[in-house]
Amino acid sequence: QVGAYADLVLSAHDTVVERASDDLPDGLLPDRYITVALRDWPLNPAGFEEALAAELDRISEQTGLAVAFVPFDPDDVHIHHRVAERMRAKMVVEIASRLAMPEMLSVVKHSAMAVAMRLHCSILHHVLGKPAIGLDYNEKVGSHFREMGRGAYLIPLDSVAGSLSTAALRASADPEVTRRQIEEGLASLTPKVEEAFQELFSAIEGHEP
Repeated sequence: QVGAYADLVLSAHDTVVERASDDLPDGLLPDRYITVALRDWPLNPAGFEEALAAELDRISEQTGLAVAFVPFDPDDVHIHHRVAERMRAKMVVEIASRLAMPEMLSVVKHSAMAVAMRLHCSILHHVLGKPAIGLDYNEKVGSHFREMGRGAYLIPLDSVAGSLSTAALRASADPEVTRRQIEEGLASLTPKVEEAFQELFSAIEGHEP
């Protein structure tokens, strides 16, 4: 009785573009930062935050991109701060509270890449043809990346050291190839998205107040 469904947000390209604010948070320049969205998960392994900080430092040094910690939930700011404190890179921006939706969409719209535990951070980047590195803390994250054909960019929490930066640098090496691969993955999921919407609309139409 377990199945894989396509998240409805996979159809949100036009909504992201149209509803995104014209402004970015202070310290962020268009296409010059990586969006990081973590979760203070109780099963995060020992040494995870230290390894992640070192990997983000390497990515920033190799690409010249700033690292922006963006909370998709108010509780995310705590793990973001702990990781940021362990980094040596100077180009680090911590957003201290969850942004309103137009500002959040603006951050995604102008982001170069995502490194995320939060599933919808990865999905929104994929919707715009942008690379995302998924930190595999939950089956829904792994399922999304595999269904998209992006399993090579799914990193187990206990294998962050070395693997994360390698995947990120590979994704950023040829942006056009990466975009094309992501678009192909989205296209392959279109029937599942349509099926999910049909199921939703059927439930709405069949509802008896």
